[in-house]
Amino acid sequence: MSLASFGVRKPVPVNLLMIAAILAGLYSAVTLRREFFPEVKPDSAAVTLPYPGAIPEEIEQTLAIKVEDRLWDLQEVKELRTTLSEGGGGITVVFHEGENVDEAVDEVERAVDSLLDLPQESERIQVKLIEPRLPVCRVNVYGDVDEEVIKAAIRAVRDDLMSLPGVGELVIEGVRDYEIRVDVDFQALVKHGLSLPEVSDAITAWMTDVPGGTVKGSSGNVKVRTIGVAERAQAIREIVVKADALGASLRVDDIARVSETFVDEQILHRFNGEPSAGIVVYGLSRQDIVKMAETVRAYVRGRNGEPLPWSLRDLFFGGHRRNAWELGHSSPRPLAPGLRVGLNADFARFVEGRLELLMRNAMYGAVLVFGTLLLILNWRAAMWVGMGLTTALLGTLVLMAAFDVTLNLLTMFGLIIVLGLLVDDAIVVAENIQSRHDGGEPALLAAARGTDEV
Repeated sequence: MSLASFGVRKPVPVNLLMIAAILAGLYSAVTLRREFFPEVKPDSAAVTLPYPGAIPEEIEQTLAIKVEDRLWDLQEVKELRTTLSEGGGGITVVFHEGENVDEAVDEVERAVDSLLDLPQESERIQVKLIEPRLPVCRVNVYGDVDEEVIKAAIRAVRDDLMSLPGVGELVIEGVRDYEIRVDVDFQALVKHGLSLPEVSDAITAWMTDVPGGTVKGSSGNVKVRTIGVAERAQAIREIVVKADALGASLRVDDIARVSETFVDEQILHRFNGEPSAGIVVYGLSRQDIVKMAETVRAYVRGRNGEPLPWSLRDLFFGGHRRNAWELGHSSPRPLAPGLRVGLNADFARFVEGRLELLMRNAMYGAVLVFGTLLLILNWRAAMWVGMGLTTALLGTLVLMAAFDVTLNLLTMFGLIIVLGLLVDDAIVVAENIQSRHDGGEPALLAAARGTDEV
């Protein structure tokens, strides 16, 4: 018995299956994860080698080669790529295909922590999994105000967005980093018999993390380090530069002026013709970029005091938009007068546009097929062809959800192409069935044989 014969002879289970596919497909249509491209599993990690003040040759001989030799002993490692520059460098560790990446990163961390003969001047080596990421949108804070005000505002916006679920990774751009400037009074140096290098060495010594060796325990080795003075102007003012046997001490504040300012570099970042700073919102793996963009848009509208557009989808799946709008509208970190929040580079529009094209093609195809078959054949053929197309499309979404296939630019392109093929095939099958029925075959027999023949 063919599938078509089973369908016409056993209508009850087939209709129940069709209804279940339609209901499950409708649910899948609104819950499937949306992204730019199919997910790419990470296969590498980044090892950061911070060594302040060292030149690349020194970093290579005293730090990079030792780390490379230790990592090459790991079975999970396939390739190492090292890049060095003044003040530090990094090693990209590529793992063999099929390795458990999380476990491989843990092995790399343990291997790095086991190194004991590294330079004392180097800072803690960091290991981080390299995850592919794509920008979703950019949020801008802009206005004709001071740079310090813009930087404080963009940080407040970032903190708000970080508190919202599913927003991804946030990177601030267009602002200068802070630096601590120590302006030494040369007359004070002469008075106390000090030189500028001595002051510099004293500050460096107090601010450097000093390794204290390793403590072995039953659960593993624990590294001991003495933490230096915090990188704050007030803490640096209290650093002791010189002391005598009677306990009198000379502090940095006695011979220098310490201030917190910006790094001396030129950064020009403007939005709508005014000074600005931005936040790039990156989508990480297994995140819905359309939902992420909707959240950010709602937050920006709330920040600017604009109403939130209502849609029918908000009744069941729009809680994230409402929460983001309320946070922006009544944020505990208000913006300074003269500042506004803007949104640009909204790349999620590409995915939303492809989704709209898919839905528009499905709707136009259904209307045209139903109308054509209604005029040429009869209403029964038109109705069941429409039901078949709907069931096929929604059933595909159910299978996509079952196999964790996302709605992305590639899968939606495939759905658009296949939708056209289904329309053509449905018309051919319906016409063949009608032709056999008009030739004298009973309705059920014509439906089974007409379908099998095509």
